[in-house]
Amino acid sequence: MSEPDDERAKVQSRCLQRVKTSLGRPALTPQEARDAFLDCIVVSYLEGVKAGVKGPVDAEADPLEVGRVAAGLLRRRLEDQGASFESPTREALSAATDAVDAELQFAMLPEAVRGTHEQVVSDLLAKATHSTETELIVGVLGRSELGKGLSGIERHSLVRYLHVRRFSEGEELSQRGSPADSTMLLVEGSVQVLLNDQKLAVLDPGDVFGESMFSEDATRSADVLALEEGSVAVLALNPFEAMLAEDNDLALHCRSFFEALYARNREKRGLVSYQDPSRYVALIAHNEMKSALVDFVRAHRTRLQRYPLIATGTTGTLLHRETGVTLSRKVKSGPLGGDQAVGSLISTGNILGVIFFRDPLAAHPHHADIEALGRLCDVYQIPFATNGSTAEAVLDHLERGPAHHERANPALEKYEAAQGAVLRKDG
Repeated sequence: MSEPDDERAKVQSRCLQRVKTSLGRPALTPQEARDAFLDCIVVSYLEGVKAGVKGPVDAEADPLEVGRVAAGLLRRRLEDQGASFESPTREALSAATDAVDAELQFAMLPEAVRGTHEQVVSDLLAKATHSTETELIVGVLGRSELGKGLSGIERHSLVRYLHVRRFSEGEELSQRGSPADSTMLLVEGSVQVLLNDQKLAVLDPGDVFGESMFSEDATRSADVLALEEGSVAVLALNPFEAMLAEDNDLALHCRSFFEALYARNREKRGLVSYQDPSRYVALIAHNEMKSALVDFVRAHRTRLQRYPLIATGTTGTLLHRETGVTLSRKVKSGPLGGDQAVGSLISTGNILGVIFFRDPLAAHPHHADIEALGRLCDVYQIPFATNGSTAEAVLDHLERGPAHHERANPALEKYEAAQGAVLRKDG
Protein backbone atom coordinates (compact mmCIF):
# COMPACT_ATOMS: atom_id res chain seq x y z
CA MET A 1 0.00 0.00 0.00
CA SER A 2 1.40 3.42 -0.99
CA GLU A 3 1.83 6.16 1.59
CA PRO A 4 -1.22 8.20 0.36
CA ASP A 5 -3.37 5.07 0.38
CA ASP A 6 -2.19 4.21 3.89
CA GLU A 7 -3.08 7.71 5.12
CA ARG A 8 -6.51 7.51 3.48
CA ALA A 9 -7.13 4.18 5.22
CA LYS A 10 -6.24 5.69 8.60
CA VAL A 11 -8.58 8.66 8.05
CA GLN A 12 -11.36 6.36 6.89
CA SER A 13 -10.85 4.14 9.95
CA ARG A 14 -11.07 7.10 12.34
CA CYS A 15 -14.23 8.42 10.64
CA LEU A 16 -15.77 4.96 10.67
CA GLN A 17 -15.07 4.55 14.38
CA ARG A 18 -16.73 7.89 15.16
CA VAL A 19 -19.81 6.87 13.14
CA LYS A 20 -20.03 3.56 15.01
CA THR A 21 -19.76 5.38 18.34
CA SER A 22 -22.61 7.71 17.32
CA LEU A 23 -24.77 4.78 16.23
CA GLY A 24 -24.16 3.10 19.58
CA ARG A 25 -25.60 6.02 21.55
CA PRO A 26 -29.31 6.05 22.48
CA ALA A 27 -29.80 9.62 21.24
CA LEU A 28 -27.94 12.38 19.41
CA THR A 29 -28.26 16.12 19.28
CA PRO A 30 -28.75 17.51 15.73
CA GLN A 31 -25.17 18.83 15.93
CA GLU A 32 -23.84 15.36 16.77
CA ALA A 33 -25.87 13.84 13.93
CA ARG A 34 -24.45 16.52 11.57
CA ASP A 35 -20.84 15.63 12.47
CA ALA A 36 -21.51 11.90 12.19
CA PHE A 37 -23.09 12.47 8.75
CA LEU A 38 -19.94 14.25 7.54
CA ASP A 39 -17.80 11.35 8.80
CA CYS A 40 -20.12 8.97 6.97
CA ILE A 41 -19.66 11.03 3.77
CA VAL A 42 -15.89 10.56 3.98
CA VAL A 43 -16.16 6.80 4.60
CA SER A 44 -18.63 6.23 1.74
CA TYR A 45 -16.75 8.49 -0.68
CA LEU A 46 -13.50 6.62 -0.10
CA GLU A 47 -15.33 3.31 -0.59
CA GLY A 48 -16.49 4.68 -3.94
CA VAL A 49 -12.94 5.66 -4.84
CA LYS A 50 -11.79 2.09 -4.09
CA ALA A 51 -14.51 0.82 -6.43
CA GLY A 52 -13.32 3.16 -9.21
CA VAL A 53 -16.25 5.58 -9.03
CA LYS A 54 -15.31 9.08 -10.18
CA GLY A 55 -17.04 11.78 -8.17
CA PRO A 56 -16.88 15.59 -8.16
CA VAL A 57 -13.88 15.54 -5.80
CA ASP A 58 -10.66 14.29 -7.32
CA ALA A 59 -9.89 10.69 -6.45
CA GLU A 60 -6.42 11.69 -5.36
CA ALA A 61 -7.74 14.40 -3.01
CA ASP A 62 -6.95 14.35 0.69
CA PRO A 63 -9.86 12.62 2.49
CA LEU A 64 -10.06 15.60 4.84
CA GLU A 65 -10.66 17.77 1.75
CA VAL A 66 -13.64 15.56 0.96
CA GLY A 67 -14.98 16.33 4.44
CA ARG A 68 -14.43 20.07 3.95
CA VAL A 69 -16.23 20.03 0.61
CA ALA A 70 -19.14 18.09 2.14
CA ALA A 71 -19.33 20.51 5.07
CA GLY A 72 -19.47 23.46 2.66
CA LEU A 73 -22.25 21.83 0.67
CA LEU A 74 -24.16 21.01 3.86
CA ARG A 75 -23.80 24.57 5.17
CA ARG A 76 -25.18 26.03 1.93
CA ARG A 77 -28.11 23.61 1.83
CA LEU A 78 -29.01 24.34 5.46
CA GLU A 79 -28.86 28.08 4.90
CA ASP A 80 -31.10 27.70 1.82
CA GLN A 81 -33.76 26.39 4.25
CA GLY A 82 -33.23 29.24 6.69
CA ALA A 83 -31.41 26.92 9.11
CA SER A 84 -27.98 27.26 10.66
CA PHE A 85 -25.01 24.91 10.19
CA GLU A 86 -24.03 25.45 13.85
CA SER A 87 -27.51 24.65 15.24
CA PRO A 88 -29.51 22.77 12.60
CA THR A 89 -32.99 21.43 13.17
CA ARG A 90 -33.57 17.76 12.57
CA GLU A 91 -36.00 18.50 9.71
CA ALA A 92 -33.57 20.82 7.93
CA LEU A 93 -30.72 18.36 8.44
CA SER A 94 -32.76 15.55 6.91
CA ALA A 95 -33.48 17.52 3.75
CA ALA A 96 -29.90 18.81 3.50
CA THR A 97 -28.27 15.37 3.74
CA ASP A 98 -30.29 14.16 0.74
CA ALA A 99 -29.17 17.21 -1.25
CA VAL A 100 -25.49 16.76 -0.31
CA ASP A 101 -25.60 13.08 -1.28
CA ALA A 102 -27.02 14.09 -4.66
CA GLU A 103 -24.38 16.77 -5.25
CA LEU A 104 -21.61 14.27 -4.43
CA GLN A 105 -23.22 11.87 -6.94
CA PHE A 106 -23.64 9.11 -4.38
CA ALA A 107 -26.19 7.50 -6.69
CA MET A 108 -23.13 6.26 -8.63
CA LEU A 109 -21.76 4.34 -5.65
CA PRO A 110 -21.87 0.53 -5.77
CA GLU A 111 -25.29 -0.68 -4.64
CA ALA A 112 -24.01 -2.26 -1.40
CA VAL A 113 -22.07 0.89 -0.41
CA ARG A 114 -25.00 3.16 -1.29
CA GLY A 115 -27.45 0.99 0.69
CA THR A 116 -25.24 0.96 3.78
CA HIS A 117 -24.70 4.72 3.55
CA GLU A 118 -28.43 5.44 3.29
CA GLN A 119 -29.24 3.14 6.22
CA VAL A 120 -26.57 4.69 8.46
CA VAL A 121 -27.74 8.24 7.66
CA SER A 122 -31.34 7.21 8.35
CA ASP A 123 -30.32 5.73 11.73
CA LEU A 124 -28.38 8.86 12.65
CA LEU A 125 -31.35 11.09 11.85
CA ALA A 126 -33.68 8.82 13.82
CA LYS A 127 -31.49 9.24 16.88
CA ALA A 128 -31.46 12.99 16.32
CA THR A 129 -35.27 12.89 16.20
CA HIS A 130 -35.37 11.23 19.60
CA SER A 131 -33.02 13.79 21.03
CA THR A 132 -35.11 16.65 19.63
CA GLU A 133 -38.28 15.16 21.10
CA THR A 134 -36.55 14.70 24.44
CA GLU A 135 -35.54 18.34 24.64
CA LEU A 136 -39.02 19.42 23.53
CA ILE A 137 -40.70 17.35 26.26
CA VAL A 138 -38.19 18.51 28.87
CA GLY A 139 -38.97 22.10 27.91
CA VAL A 140 -42.73 21.52 28.16
CA LEU A 141 -42.25 19.83 31.55
CA GLY A 142 -40.35 22.88 32.74
CA ARG A 143 -43.45 25.02 32.06
CA SER A 144 -46.02 22.54 33.38
CA GLU A 145 -47.43 21.91 36.84
CA LEU A 146 -46.13 18.33 36.62
CA GLY A 147 -42.54 19.54 36.20
CA LYS A 148 -42.65 22.03 39.08
CA GLY A 149 -40.30 20.96 41.85
CA LEU A 150 -38.26 18.76 39.50
CA SER A 151 -34.67 19.56 38.61
CA GLY A 152 -33.47 19.47 35.02
CA ILE A 153 -31.92 16.05 35.63
CA GLU A 154 -35.18 14.73 37.07
CA ARG A 155 -37.18 16.03 34.09
CA HIS A 156 -34.76 14.24 31.75
CA SER A 157 -35.15 11.09 33.86
CA LEU A 158 -38.95 11.30 33.62
CA VAL A 159 -38.79 11.49 29.82
CA ARG A 160 -37.12 8.05 29.80
CA TYR A 161 -40.44 6.53 30.88
CA LEU A 162 -42.57 8.35 28.29
CA HIS A 163 -43.29 7.56 24.67
CA VAL A 164 -44.45 10.13 22.12
CA ARG A 165 -47.70 9.71 20.23
CA ARG A 166 -48.65 12.06 17.40
CA PHE A 167 -52.29 12.84 16.65
CA SER A 168 -54.28 14.56 13.92
CA GLU A 169 -57.08 17.12 14.10
CA GLY A 170 -60.34 15.56 15.29
CA GLU A 171 -58.67 12.38 16.59
CA GLU A 172 -60.08 10.87 19.78
CA LEU A 173 -57.25 10.54 22.31
CA SER A 174 -59.34 9.26 25.21
CA GLN A 175 -62.77 7.68 25.24
CA ARG A 176 -65.08 7.66 28.22
CA GLY A 177 -65.48 4.12 29.56
CA SER A 178 -62.22 2.79 28.07
CA PRO A 179 -59.54 1.35 30.42
CA ALA A 180 -57.61 4.02 32.35
CA ASP A 181 -54.17 2.53 31.69
CA SER A 182 -52.13 5.64 30.83
CA THR A 183 -51.86 9.37 31.43
CA MET A 184 -50.72 11.97 28.91
CA LEU A 185 -48.78 15.23 28.87
CA LEU A 186 -49.80 17.50 26.00
CA VAL A 187 -46.61 18.47 24.14
CA GLU A 188 -47.92 20.14 20.97
CA GLY A 189 -51.35 21.27 19.80
CA SER A 190 -54.57 21.63 21.79
CA VAL A 191 -57.38 19.29 22.84
CA GLN A 192 -60.82 19.60 24.40
CA VAL A 193 -62.27 17.52 27.25
CA LEU A 194 -65.92 16.53 26.81
CA LEU A 195 -68.47 14.91 29.11
CA ASN A 196 -71.89 14.09 27.66
CA ASP A 197 -71.13 16.46 24.75
CA GLN A 198 -70.43 19.30 27.19
CA LYS A 199 -67.02 20.94 26.94
CA LEU A 200 -65.27 20.82 30.31
CA ALA A 201 -61.92 22.30 29.32
CA VAL A 202 -59.51 23.16 26.52
CA LEU A 203 -55.96 21.97 27.22
CA ASP A 204 -52.71 23.41 25.87
CA PRO A 205 -49.06 22.21 25.90
CA GLY A 206 -47.99 21.46 29.47
CA ASP A 207 -51.48 20.35 30.54
CA VAL A 208 -52.14 16.75 31.58
CA PHE A 209 -55.09 14.42 31.12
CA GLY A 210 -55.80 10.75 31.85
CA GLU A 211 -55.11 11.22 35.58
CA SER A 212 -57.78 8.63 36.44
CA MET A 213 -55.02 6.03 35.96
CA PHE A 214 -53.97 7.05 39.48
CA SER A 215 -57.46 6.81 40.97
CA GLU A 216 -59.88 4.07 41.97
CA ASP A 217 -61.64 4.45 38.61
CA ALA A 218 -60.84 1.65 36.18
CA THR A 219 -62.17 3.54 33.16
CA ARG A 220 -61.86 6.99 31.58
CA SER A 221 -64.33 9.54 32.93
CA ALA A 222 -64.44 11.83 29.86
CA ASP A 223 -63.70 12.05 26.14
CA VAL A 224 -60.67 13.96 24.82
CA LEU A 225 -60.68 15.18 21.20
CA ALA A 226 -57.88 16.93 19.30
CA LEU A 227 -58.64 20.47 18.12
CA GLU A 228 -55.54 20.43 15.90
CA GLU A 229 -52.68 18.11 15.10
CA GLY A 230 -50.01 17.72 17.75
CA SER A 231 -48.39 15.23 20.09
CA VAL A 232 -48.58 13.85 23.61
CA ALA A 233 -46.02 12.18 25.87
CA VAL A 234 -47.65 9.04 27.26
CA LEU A 235 -46.92 7.50 30.67
CA ALA A 236 -48.35 3.97 30.62
CA LEU A 237 -48.83 1.68 33.59
CA ASN A 238 -45.88 -0.67 32.99
CA PRO A 239 -43.29 2.13 32.57
CA PHE A 240 -44.66 3.76 35.73
CA GLU A 241 -44.14 0.52 37.67
CA ALA A 242 -40.58 0.42 36.30
CA MET A 243 -40.14 3.99 37.57
CA LEU A 244 -41.38 2.89 41.00
CA ALA A 245 -38.63 0.28 41.11
CA GLU A 246 -35.83 2.40 39.63
CA ASP A 247 -36.56 5.96 40.83
CA ASN A 248 -39.03 5.81 43.69
CA ASP A 249 -38.87 9.52 44.58
CA LEU A 250 -39.68 10.55 41.01
CA ALA A 251 -42.54 8.02 40.84
CA LEU A 252 -44.03 9.27 44.11
CA HIS A 253 -43.82 12.87 42.86
CA CYS A 254 -45.76 11.91 39.72
CA ARG A 255 -48.32 9.87 41.63
CA SER A 256 -48.96 12.67 44.14
CA PHE A 257 -49.42 15.18 41.31
CA PHE A 258 -51.87 13.00 39.38
CA GLU A 259 -53.85 12.06 42.49
CA ALA A 260 -54.21 15.73 43.43
CA LEU A 261 -55.20 16.62 39.86
CA TYR A 262 -57.81 13.86 39.83
CA ALA A 263 -59.26 15.10 43.13
CA ARG A 264 -59.47 18.68 41.81
CA ASN A 265 -61.13 17.66 38.58
CA ARG A 266 -63.51 15.32 40.35
CA GLU A 267 -64.58 18.11 42.67
CA LYS A 268 -65.11 20.44 39.71
CA ARG A 269 -67.43 17.89 38.14
CA GLY A 270 -69.52 17.63 41.27
CA LEU A 271 -68.69 13.99 41.92
CA VAL A 272 -67.37 14.27 45.46
CA SER A 273 -70.72 13.43 47.09
CA TYR A 274 -71.45 10.56 44.72
CA GLN A 275 -72.42 7.32 46.48
CA ASP A 276 -71.55 4.25 44.46
CA PRO A 277 -74.56 1.86 44.39
CA SER A 278 -72.64 -0.98 42.69
CA ARG A 279 -71.77 -4.30 44.28
CA TYR A 280 -68.56 -5.65 42.82
CA VAL A 281 -66.77 -8.94 42.46
CA ALA A 282 -63.14 -8.26 43.37
CA LEU A 283 -60.36 -9.89 41.32
CA ILE A 284 -56.92 -9.90 42.97
CA ALA A 285 -53.75 -11.92 42.39
CA HIS A 286 -50.18 -11.90 43.60
CA ASN A 287 -47.57 -11.63 40.84
CA GLU A 288 -46.83 -15.35 40.65
CA MET A 289 -50.55 -16.13 40.48
CA LYS A 290 -51.64 -13.57 37.87
CA SER A 291 -51.41 -16.10 35.04
CA ALA A 292 -53.65 -18.50 36.97
CA LEU A 293 -56.22 -15.73 37.48
CA VAL A 294 -56.07 -14.86 33.77
CA ASP A 295 -56.79 -18.50 32.91
CA PHE A 296 -59.68 -18.59 35.40
CA VAL A 297 -61.24 -15.37 34.09
CA ARG A 298 -60.84 -16.51 30.50
CA ALA A 299 -62.63 -19.77 31.33
CA HIS A 300 -65.44 -18.03 33.25
CA ARG A 301 -65.63 -14.73 31.38
CA THR A 302 -69.36 -14.96 30.59
CA ARG A 303 -70.23 -15.68 34.21
CA LEU A 304 -68.01 -12.91 35.58
CA GLN A 305 -69.24 -10.25 33.16
CA ARG A 306 -72.70 -10.44 34.77
CA TYR A 307 -71.27 -8.50 37.71
CA PRO A 308 -69.43 -5.19 38.09
CA LEU A 309 -65.76 -6.10 38.44
CA ILE A 310 -63.04 -4.41 40.47
CA ALA A 311 -59.32 -5.27 40.48
CA THR A 312 -56.08 -4.10 42.03
CA GLY A 313 -52.99 -2.65 40.34
CA THR A 314 -51.86 -4.13 37.05
CA THR A 315 -54.21 -7.10 37.44
CA GLY A 316 -57.11 -5.18 35.88
CA THR A 317 -55.08 -4.03 32.87
CA LEU A 318 -53.69 -7.54 32.39
CA LEU A 319 -57.16 -9.10 32.58
CA HIS A 320 -58.58 -6.66 30.06
CA ARG A 321 -55.69 -7.22 27.64
CA GLU A 322 -55.60 -11.00 27.95
CA THR A 323 -59.31 -11.85 28.31
CA GLY A 324 -61.28 -8.85 27.08
CA VAL A 325 -63.19 -8.32 30.35
CA THR A 326 -63.88 -4.70 31.28
CA LEU A 327 -63.59 -3.49 34.84
CA SER A 328 -66.04 -1.12 36.41
CA ARG A 329 -63.52 0.09 38.96
CA LYS A 330 -59.84 -0.17 39.82
CA VAL A 331 -57.79 0.38 42.98
CA LYS A 332 -54.05 0.53 43.60
CA SER A 333 -51.89 -2.56 43.85
CA GLY A 334 -51.88 -4.44 47.14
CA PRO A 335 -48.60 -3.05 48.56
CA LEU A 336 -49.83 0.49 47.82
CA GLY A 337 -53.15 0.06 49.65
CA GLY A 338 -55.31 -1.81 47.13
CA ASP A 339 -56.29 -4.56 49.58
CA GLN A 340 -57.31 -1.92 52.11
CA ALA A 341 -59.38 -0.15 49.45
CA VAL A 342 -61.28 -3.36 48.69
CA GLY A 343 -61.73 -3.86 52.44
CA SER A 344 -63.22 -0.37 52.70
CA LEU A 345 -65.73 -1.26 49.99
CA ILE A 346 -66.65 -4.41 51.90
CA SER A 347 -67.52 -2.28 54.93
CA THR A 348 -69.78 -0.04 52.83
CA GLY A 349 -71.64 -2.96 51.27
CA ASN A 350 -70.10 -2.61 47.80
CA ILE A 351 -68.53 -6.07 47.49
CA LEU A 352 -70.42 -9.25 46.52
CA GLY A 353 -67.44 -11.58 46.55
CA VAL A 354 -63.64 -11.65 46.57
CA ILE A 355 -61.51 -13.87 44.32
CA PHE A 356 -57.93 -13.50 45.56
CA PHE A 357 -55.39 -15.90 44.07
CA ARG A 358 -52.73 -15.68 46.76
CA ASP A 359 -49.16 -16.94 46.50
CA PRO A 360 -48.78 -19.16 49.59
CA LEU A 361 -45.04 -19.75 49.05
CA ALA A 362 -43.80 -16.17 49.23
CA ALA A 363 -43.55 -13.50 51.91
CA HIS A 364 -45.43 -10.26 51.27
CA PRO A 365 -44.65 -6.80 52.69
CA HIS A 366 -48.38 -6.10 53.04
CA HIS A 367 -49.20 -9.40 54.78
CA ALA A 368 -51.19 -7.55 57.46
CA ASP A 369 -53.43 -6.01 54.76
CA ILE A 370 -54.04 -9.44 53.22
CA GLU A 371 -55.06 -10.87 56.58
CA ALA A 372 -57.26 -7.85 57.27
CA LEU A 373 -59.07 -8.33 53.97
CA GLY A 374 -59.86 -11.94 54.85
CA ARG A 375 -61.03 -10.89 58.31
CA LEU A 376 -63.44 -8.32 56.84
CA CYS A 377 -64.87 -10.98 54.53
CA ASP A 378 -65.59 -13.06 57.62
CA VAL A 379 -67.09 -10.11 59.49
CA TYR A 380 -69.49 -9.21 56.67
CA GLN A 381 -69.99 -12.78 55.43
CA ILE A 382 -68.51 -12.11 51.99
CA PRO A 383 -67.53 -15.24 50.00
CA PHE A 384 -63.74 -15.30 49.74
CA ALA A 385 -61.91 -17.58 47.27
CA THR A 386 -58.15 -18.12 47.16
CA ASN A 387 -57.84 -20.65 44.31
CA GLY A 388 -59.65 -21.88 41.23
CA SER A 389 -61.81 -24.47 42.99
CA THR A 390 -63.10 -22.10 45.66
CA ALA A 391 -63.51 -19.35 43.05
CA GLU A 392 -65.89 -21.61 41.11
CA ALA A 393 -67.79 -22.19 44.35
CA VAL A 394 -68.08 -18.39 44.84
CA LEU A 395 -69.54 -17.99 41.34
CA ASP A 396 -71.98 -20.85 41.99
CA HIS A 397 -73.05 -19.11 45.21
CA LEU A 398 -73.54 -15.72 43.53
CA GLU A 399 -75.61 -17.27 40.74
CA ARG A 400 -78.15 -18.49 43.28
CA GLY A 401 -79.42 -14.92 43.36
CA PRO A 402 -79.60 -11.89 45.68
CA ALA A 403 -81.66 -13.72 48.28
CA HIS A 404 -78.63 -15.86 49.06
CA HIS A 405 -76.11 -12.99 49.07
CA GLU A 406 -77.00 -11.66 52.51
CA ARG A 407 -76.01 -13.77 55.52
CA ALA A 408 -76.21 -12.71 59.15
CA ASN A 409 -73.11 -12.85 61.33
CA PRO A 410 -74.10 -13.35 64.98
CA ALA A 411 -70.70 -12.07 66.14
CA LEU A 412 -71.21 -8.84 64.19
CA GLU A 413 -74.74 -8.42 65.53
CA LYS A 414 -73.47 -8.91 69.10
CA TYR A 415 -70.65 -6.39 68.54
CA GLU A 416 -72.98 -3.75 67.11
CA ALA A 417 -75.40 -4.27 69.99
CA ALA A 418 -72.57 -3.81 72.50
CA GLN A 419 -71.42 -0.64 70.76
CA GLY A 420 -74.96 0.67 70.82
CA ALA A 421 -75.14 0.03 74.57
CA VAL A 422 -71.87 1.96 75.07
CA LEU A 423 -73.30 4.93 73.20
CA ARG A 424 -76.51 4.86 75.20
CA LYS A 425 -74.57 4.69 78.45
CA ASP A 426 -72.31 7.58 77.48
CA GLY A 427 -75.34 9.56 76.41
